Amino acid sequence: MCKRCIAKTTIIGKVVPGIILVRATVQGCSMEPNEFGLVKGDDLIHTFMRIPRSHPFYGLSDNEANTRAEADGLAPLMDWSKLSLGFSKRFLVDLNTGWWVVKACLQAGYDPDLDGAAGVWLFHRMGVLFQEWGQKQ
Repeated sequence: MCKRCIAKTTIIGKVVPGIILVRATVQGCSMEPNEFGLVKGDDLIHTFMRIPRSHPFYGLSDNEANTRAEADGLAPLMDWSKLSLGFSKRFLVDLNTGWWVVKACLQAGYDPDLDGAAGVWLFHRMGVLFQEWGQKQ
């Protein structure tokens, strides 16, 4: 039995080709209750506790983003940046898995020149997925 099955995970959805986001519902051998995991096939490749969040200006035009930044200040963006960079720094996997994840991100639309760090982009993508999943529940 795979490690995510023991933790009785809820499947949130496909993050990038071949990788799904799950959340544990009970204690497992490799996951705590409410912990998130990235899974490739039956392999749990990374776990984390932070709820993934999308970029606060996601989907806004430059003018809309500037208007929101003037109204709300930059605190929401700074908070998100801190969370996403924290995730990216802790996303430690072996070299082969890392290469596979980056290739899957590229297939899903990640552009290193425009999007910056792959881990930050992945955190945003998981945030969008988690938000969409939550709206369906």
